[in-house]
Amino acid sequence: MTAETTLEQITQYAELQFSPEEVGLLMRDPDLAVAMQKKGTAEYESYRRGLLMAAAVIRRAIYTQAKSGSTVAQEDMQVLIESKRHMRG
Repeated sequence: MTAETTLEQITQYAELQFSPEEVGLLMRDPDLAVAMQKKGTAEYESYRRGLLMAAAVIRRAIYTQAKSGSTVAQEDMQVLIESKRHMRG
């Protein structure tokens, strides 16, 4: 398995919300779990990318539904907006 293929698989498993330990088990390489948790490694970046890509898909769906008039989605969107506002200070 090439390094690029390994990173792609890490991203794909992270999108499915598997923990670093679970990804290591699935890929039969427990050392990957350590690398995925170490900032600055390619494995860490691939893992974070997968988590963020999944979050982006969900947020896009909420946004689309909110624009279409879904009250629940509008409330969810408002929570997201407020949480980002508090993070910025």
